[in-house]
Amino acid sequence: MCGVIMNVTNISLDPNIKHKLGSIHGVQPKWFVDDWIIKKDLCGCEGYVETLVSTFFEAAKIALPFVKYETVFVENVYTGDYLGGGCRCKTYNPYNYVDFDLRQLINNSKYTLEQVITQTGQARWNMFCDILPTEILYKLLYIMQLDTIILNDDRHFMNVRFLQDSNGICIMAPLFDHGASLFSDECLYPYKRMGHEYCRKKWCNRLLDINYTETLKFFKCNNVAPILLDGFTVYNTINNFYIKDYNTVVNTRFKAILFTQLNELEGFVWQQG
Repeated sequence: MCGVIMNVTNISLDPNIKHKLGSIHGVQPKWFVDDWIIKKDLCGCEGYVETLVSTFFEAAKIALPFVKYETVFVENVYTGDYLGGGCRCKTYNPYNYVDFDLRQLINNSKYTLEQVITQTGQARWNMFCDILPTEILYKLLYIMQLDTIILNDDRHFMNVRFLQDSNGICIMAPLFDHGASLFSDECLYPYKRMGHEYCRKKWCNRLLDINYTETLKFFKCNNVAPILLDGFTVYNTINNFYIKDYNTVVNTRFKAILFTQLNELEGFVWQQG
């Protein structure tokens, strides 16, 4: 993959028929049309960021499956009025397997969900180690490393999902829902006014409920090895990433945040591989 220049797809939808399910604040408008899930921006440029992050994952050749997003503009099907930017993707569960999340795994263990969420950081991780299979623990570490790079602050337990087929075989669902990454929420993260460091201090690793500095300490204390990413392809691809119909500020800002994270975390959270 070399340069990535994308067009924005215009989609006409009924503004009165939408779903408000599981989003950054639980109220992000979503539409389910055929086998597409369409989300409208709520707090910033979430749709743009979803597309940028999935492009990053593809270029980096991450070790876990993920959902690919593309940016859309949403219009009122009746009036043609512009409703906002957003994104769309295919479902992560096309075969309608049994779908459950990390909360249910926890509740089926010797701990209750309430017992786990009252703990943070290392204490919560120790509980995970006590009840979750090793394979899932390694994947959770990998996910936390990715989330630290992209500054995703929306990896709550419902956004770690599992699929079980008719034979009882269970796998982790593809990674999805990264719109709350790269300081996309302009109210929570006043990046243009306060800068990278200020915003990063407000970031939270939702899986362990700890901040950025505490997350890096957690990786160090637990001797978590850097994940392997194709950095050469990433830098070339993201540097040339551009979505038409978005202004230069948007097409520059989020890439700059991602590059800052990649540069600062290379050799510690990730390495060329």
